Amino acid sequence: MIKHTESLPAILIARLTAVEWLEPWELLSVERLDDGHGFVDELRAELGPGHALFAVRDHARPVAIRIDCDDVLFWLGEDDGRFAVVHLTWTNHTEPEPCPATSFVASLEDFVAEIMIPDHRTRVEAVQAD
Repeated sequence: MIKHTESLPAILIARLTAVEWLEPWELLSVERLDDGHGFVDELRAELGPGHALFAVRDHARPVAIRIDCDDVLFWLGEDDGRFAVVHLTWTNHTEPEPCPATSFVASLEDFVAEIMIPDHRTRVEAVQAD
């Protein structure tokens, strides 16, 4: 397993912890943020050279997970600044494109508005339907 040698910037950690995380999304614990908990290794294993994340794979850092599936929110580093939601397959080998499925968002705020809140609404509706 490749350990991260760089920490997340304090300003990013402050922004992440200020978010009201809604199910099914959950912020990773500090320990999991520090070691990547295998997410980065799996991302690197799954990405082929033609994948949109391939060029930034060494800067991607997991920051949150979706608890009901294998989606991981990655911050793409200071040079890029974007975030990507990646559906890891956990096959530990290069996937044919377009896998792993990836959605890019320009900011944490866009992630909240475009992905987390709609996912939360869908989850609430499903629970209410049961």
